[in-house]
Amino acid sequence: MAVFLGRKQSEIQDRLEEYAADHPEVSKETTEILMMDVEVPHPKDLHTYTDDDVRYAIVDAYKTRIAAFKTTFRKAKLCMYGTLNPDPQGRPDADAYPARLEALKEAGTWGLYDQLDYLVPVLYPRFGPNDGAARWTSYRAYTEQGIDGSRQLLKSNKTSLPVLPLTGFRILGTSAHKDKLLLDLPVGDPLRSTLHVQLEVMAEKGIRQVVFWVGKDSDLLDSPNENGSTVTQHVCGR
Repeated sequence: MAVFLGRKQSEIQDRLEEYAADHPEVSKETTEILMMDVEVPHPKDLHTYTDDDVRYAIVDAYKTRIAAFKTTFRKAKLCMYGTLNPDPQGRPDADAYPARLEALKEAGTWGLYDQLDYLVPVLYPRFGPNDGAARWTSYRAYTEQGIDGSRQLLKSNKTSLPVLPLTGFRILGTSAHKDKLLLDLPVGDPLRSTLHVQLEVMAEKGIRQVVFWVGKDSDLLDSPNENGSTVTQHVCGR
């Protein structure tokens, strides 16, 4: 943690310059969306740091990295992975969600989102049909909570940012179907109960863009992949 908190903006910019030199496919003049991913400490865990000074220091370290990205890739649109993780079933009072949301709202008053262009709720598919009816039918509540909660996260001047949800084609998290592709789930028309629901909610709430995480530049998705499913099949509904 000490290394994370103590890193200077100039050091981070040097690393980004090295990355840009090694990856000419990502131009420093790009106008595309770049997503900054900090896994430790992850934004979803900000509420677990009960000392106000520590939370503030973590947010300040995030801001240092955001500033480095904005300086290095000055024309890009920038977002930060995991600015909100909803409860997997979208339950408003379940587990850590209320505390997580409050900590992230507080981070906004400290300027965490001021230099970002989007907020990114993590909306990966979480459950399949063998996880029980309550979980299998929670995609609507889960997606609604991710979007509605994100819209409570404001910049320090009390203005809002557009929401760019992140989802995918594989079950992630605690599930009887962990790592299964949606099209490999043992139910007829699995996309109807998963991605279809999520995209329907996003459209209802005025979301204009969504990111589908694949992890590779190929239409064929990685194993486990029982039926050789592709990105195109998932996006186009088989």
